Amino acid sequence: MITRKSKYDLVIVGAGLSGFAAAVEAADHGLNALLVEKGRTVGGTGNYVEGMFAVESDYQKQHGINITKKQILKIEQDFTHHTADMRVWRDYVDKSAGNIRWMQKHGVKFGSMRNLGTKGLSVWHIFEGHGFAAIHDGLQKAAESKNIEIVTSTKATELRLNDNGEIQGIVLETYSDNEHQFIQAPYVILATGGFLNSPTLIDRLTDYDSRRVTPMNSGKNTGDGLKLAWSIGAYKAKGFIMSFGGSLKDDHTPAYEFRGTDINNAPTREGLLWVNQLGDRFANEDVSANWGVGGRSLARQAKTFGILDQSQIDYLSKNCGPITGKKYAELKIQIKNALTNNAPFLTVAKTIPELAQKIKTPNLQATIQRYNSLCENEKDTDLGKDAKFLVPLKHSPYYAFEFGDGAFCAAGGLRVDPQNCVLSDDGQKISGLYAVGNDAANVITGDSYDVIVSGAEAGYCIYSGRNAVQAIETETNR
Repeated sequence: MITRKSKYDLVIVGAGLSGFAAAVEAADHGLNALLVEKGRTVGGTGNYVEGMFAVESDYQKQHGINITKKQILKIEQDFTHHTADMRVWRDYVDKSAGNIRWMQKHGVKFGSMRNLGTKGLSVWHIFEGHGFAAIHDGLQKAAESKNIEIVTSTKATELRLNDNGEIQGIVLETYSDNEHQFIQAPYVILATGGFLNSPTLIDRLTDYDSRRVTPMNSGKNTGDGLKLAWSIGAYKAKGFIMSFGGSLKDDHTPAYEFRGTDINNAPTREGLLWVNQLGDRFANEDVSANWGVGGRSLARQAKTFGILDQSQIDYLSKNCGPITGKKYAELKIQIKNALTNNAPFLTVAKTIPELAQKIKTPNLQATIQRYNSLCENEKDTDLGKDAKFLVPLKHSPYYAFEFGDGAFCAAGGLRVDPQNCVLSDDGQKISGLYAVGNDAANVITGDSYDVIVSGAEAGYCIYSGRNAVQAIETETNR
């Protein structure tokens, strides 16, 4: 037998941040819950989360951070062009400060506030020890102390309905011996982390090209929850990519190995020249200050390159970058190592025509000539980049860094109501089935993620996990 029992009040599929939030909330309400994880270990991509969104929190009030709920709602309504469900945002915002206190009550510790980008708001409440500690030292211990059963290396393979079309239970399968077990439960919460590791679903549910997407996550988010829900008639909703902008393109090296390195951040973060597969400029490069928007501009191209000359590399090696404010002391040695190892993302040439030929960008020479003239005139009349980011390329050798669309998660794929109940093709509730976290996060975003309101996705994992259980508790008490 896979589990201790064959009947539960609630089964939660996926033991990441949203799954554990649901499990602890279930324990708080005295529900007999089972938490199922297909991997050998728990936490998923939630292990790498840095913090969560909240507004009008105790910390913000104590430190005089005067950001209001009304401000957040206006920002998200405008950023998503009214495609987000503002009913959900309003409730999420109203409960966000309380969710911080709830996390603290269950052993999660917070450090300082942070923001992202030049315009980011101080709403990002950082976990001490980041998501790994928040889950393993906080939520997991709280769940286990309240006798929530957790099983790993176990996959949910089938949802079953009764004759009235309501959730009857779920079939589980172990990887070790292919044992199957039917678990009777009137409620199931899908918390499987989205679909970033499924190229097929990226191409089907988003307007990104999966060949350009560079995942940085647990590697387990293959859309399991979506497929389970779709199999019983759930609506196939569009999703979105949470982009963090450019990430060096190397199909044999995980994105996390480049994260924070000088060789990655210099071409992708500092507002220097970007070109596409033709060698044309395609964006105001200082858009890289906003990861979400910067990622969207990259996604429209078949290929993207950051072009630097030797003088820029020399400057960045000794001085702080204009956007990040960080010094790139390791840049030269990392470039040398990449060239020694024939890294696929880096090309160097003595002349611009030679570089253009090597990376097959026919318009590169004309683009650089035009760009240099804009730099000399200190005005970007083509794309409007701030003059302080206009730096000409004139000193050999010249370098091309190819990068893809870096991504933390791919979210959505299901349509849910404000209680996180999954909706069918005709917009009706599938009684007993709920989706939380990345499986349902398209209710709070449009086609891109707004880093101005940092931590919103992680905060939604906590909010939605609790929200679904609270809806189930209300339902069971009727």
